[in-house]
This record gives sequence, C-alpha cells and structure tokens, in this order.
Amino acid sequence: AATPKALNDEDALFYPPLDVNGKLVVRGATQVWVSRAGGAHWRAVPIGAEGFPSAVTAATADRIYVGTDGGEAFRLDRAGASWHVAALTTPAQGYMTEILVDPVTPTVLWCAVNSGGVSCMG
Repeated sequence: AATPKALNDEDALFYPPLDVNGKLVVRGATQVWVSRAGGAHWRAVPIGAEGFPSAVTAATADRIYVGTDGGEAFRLDRAGASWHVAALTTPAQGYMTEILVDPVTPTVLWCAVNSGGVSCMG
C-alpha cells in the first residue's frame, strides 16, 4: 500500500487518523482520503469540516465515520462510484479521538472526545 501522493503536500494532524477494513483504507488530512484497493488507488472526499479529521472508522466496505478535532462527526456512505457525506449530531464539543461501531447495533456509535482540562490518573 502507498500513501496518496497528495498527502505529502496537504496539511494534516501530526498523527493523522487511519483505519483499514479489508481492502478499504481510510486516512484523514485536510479531507478524507479513501482507497478501496488496499492503498493502490486513492480518492479525496471533502467533508466540509471546519477542523481536521482526527478519528476515522471504516465500519463496512461502504460506510465510514469521521470525527474532527473540533468535535464534528460525519458519516460517508458509498453509492456507486461516489461517497455521500452526512453531518451527524455531535456527541460533545472537543477533540474526537476514537469512533467505534457497536457490533450488535451498527447504528450505535461510541465516541471518545477530549474536551480539554480533564485528565484521568491511575
């Protein structure tokens, strides 16, 4: 697999989010980059976010969830050769760090959000 050439010239978080599900590879930068060929070919999908993608989850071969560093959430659904973007209700304001899909009820998402000023110490 190869990184999309455009990512070398595109702004992204220091550790950009990445997820893989079979041959579907998803990576966040200024926009979401999607490969359905294991990284051999890439397509940019703009999501209209104010911030950067900070969490991506390749839920299925045709559905991706994206969270941003500003707390925005999006669902990308593949229809034919296109990806359709829908904004989701934001769970909380803050830096979204992880999105997990409930394996029993795939319409339920678990999101980890850092709202700042909160720390857990063990």
